[in-house]
Amino acid sequence: MSFFYFFILGFSLIAMSKEIDSLPCMYQNLFKVRTVTAFIRFEDSDFQITENATNNDDKKESAFRQKLKECFHLLKSAQKGFADEGYEVQTLRIATNSFGEWACDASSAGSSSSDMVLKNRLAMLDQCLDDYDVNFCALGPARNVQEIGLCPAIVEASPRFSCSANIDGTCTMKAYMLITRIL
Repeated sequence: MSFFYFFILGFSLIAMSKEIDSLPCMYQNLFKVRTVTAFIRFEDSDFQITENATNNDDKKESAFRQKLKECFHLLKSAQKGFADEGYEVQTLRIATNSFGEWACDASSAGSSSSDMVLKNRLAMLDQCLDDYDVNFCALGPARNVQEIGLCPAIVEASPRFSCSANIDGTCTMKAYMLITRIL
């Protein structure tokens, strides 16, 4: 469903470009597309190695990497579509579902095994983003106090990463303390 909205926005901008083309030269190319964002849903199981049925050399690849590859091709296709219509796309971005659903078990945050899983998965994601030339990745919202506690590790892992938190009265002080730690 999110890809549908993404393409509606793209087609709307392309339709507008026809009207902009009829304007005097000085008004053309005033607009740049700041970012093209694709949404992707990860699950814990995506990080398990599976046989890549489409690869002839029997190379193993995770569902995680396959999803990112598909997402990247979608982003590049949109970028090319905008470029073909005369728009410069400044950055490519991916947004994910809440990191608590796939990055690690937030309830055991602070344990060495959970911290290692988080660190490894963030490193894998960062490497894939680098491989595919994706500039930014929003890792979804923290949904509870335990997940808010993971936000500093996420933003420290890569300059590409960001995350958010839904803050209510029960976690305001925790969020404040973590924000001052990040700054």
